Amino acid sequence: MSKRIVTSIISISAIVLTLMGCGNISDTASSAATLSSQPQTKEKNLADAAFEYKGNMLSLFDDPNTVIDILSTCDTGEVSTYLHFNKEYFDGYHSPTIDYTMSNEATFMYSISDESMRTSNGISIGSTQEEVIAAYDNAGERIGNWILCDFEDYYIIFYFDDDDKVYKIEYVINDTK
Repeated sequence: MSKRIVTSIISISAIVLTLMGCGNISDTASSAATLSSQPQTKEKNLADAAFEYKGNMLSLFDDPNTVIDILSTCDTGEVSTYLHFNKEYFDGYHSPTIDYTMSNEATFMYSISDESMRTSNGISIGSTQEEVIAAYDNAGERIGNWILCDFEDYYIIFYFDDDDKVYKIEYVINDTK
C-alpha cells in the first residue's frame, strides 16, 4: 500500500512540474517584448501631452520659463506670483482662457477654455463626448460632467457642458506616482 502512495505522489509531482513548465515564456523573451513596447508607449504619452494654443505648441513637460515666455507673447493674461518670506515667486500664468499652474518649480497643470486650443488628437473646445472617446482609447467612463484619460505620468480631463460639448480641457501631472 505504501508503494502505491509513494508512486502516486511521485507521479503527481512529475505531472505538476511538467505542467508548470508548459506555457511559460522565457524571462528573456518576456522582458524583450516589454522593452520593445516601452519606447513606443513613452513616445505616444509625450505626444499626447502636447497641444496647440494660439498657434504655439505647448506640452505638460515643457520648461516653465519657456511656457511663461510663450504665453506672455500670445495671450493677455498675467504671471501669477506669491510672496514667501519676503521673496516673490511665480506660480503660473492666468488669463480668461488659460491657467498654467506650477508646483515645486515645475509644470503642474494647464486648464484651457480657448477655442483655438487643439489636443494632439484633434480635440478642441466644442468637440463632442463621442469625438473624445473615439480620439482617446484610454478615456474612462463619464463621471458627472467630465471624462478622464489616464496616461502613465499625467491625466487629460475633458469637461462637458449641458449639450455634451467640451468647454474646458485640463492637463494635469500625476504627482502621486
